[in-house]
Amino acid sequence: MTLLETPRKDIAVGFSYEDYLSFLDRAEAGEIAHKFQYFDGEIIPAHSGKPLPEWFVSYVLSDEFGTQPITLIFEMPTQNHDIITSNLHTALGIFSKGKDIRVYSQGTYIRLEVSTKTPLPDVVVTSKSEEKRNKFHQLLNPLAIVEILSKSTKNIDQIQKMEAYQSIETLVEYILIDQYKPQVTVHRRINDTKWEQEQFTALGSLVRMESIDYSMTLSDIYEGISF
Repeated sequence: MTLLETPRKDIAVGFSYEDYLSFLDRAEAGEIAHKFQYFDGEIIPAHSGKPLPEWFVSYVLSDEFGTQPITLIFEMPTQNHDIITSNLHTALGIFSKGKDIRVYSQGTYIRLEVSTKTPLPDVVVTSKSEEKRNKFHQLLNPLAIVEILSKSTKNIDQIQKMEAYQSIETLVEYILIDQYKPQVTVHRRINDTKWEQEQFTALGSLVRMESIDYSMTLSDIYEGISF
């Protein structure tokens, strides 16, 4: 059985955060070349909206790990996803030179201290001088977060992650980018309790990031993609 074929009834619902950290360490030591997020007791592969099956997590955490030949197929990002991520990282990287801005893509975990979630965004923007991390090197104070929607992650990005990200006091913008059509949705903080939403679909539209005083067009975001 592969991961993509695992039925929902086999999904874990109660692994602790300590289990998650141990799972990451053991998976890395066991050369499982993948990244995993943590959401309310569930361990979820990056680029997937489906948690790992309980039997697999338990196996990795057990003394039997590495003794049995088990193959799981993890969902991987599409070409469109990779192109958009590259476009964003390049544009933001050029803009951030000489400024108090740091840009990370597809490798920086966000730790929400007030919840039981550790998401792994596609792109994160933070301040160089004020960047804060915990002892596990997870970022605590992002300014802007970008997620590129896929068919499998759309629901978690639009619901679970949005609710989690909006609890971060430093976050100014949460940006959702559709990889299948030109559509960018910006959720922007107005005050401690209110957020506004803007949606752009025209390739000539300017998407503004108030957090770093920067704008880019949809055509820049989607450069190299044909719809």
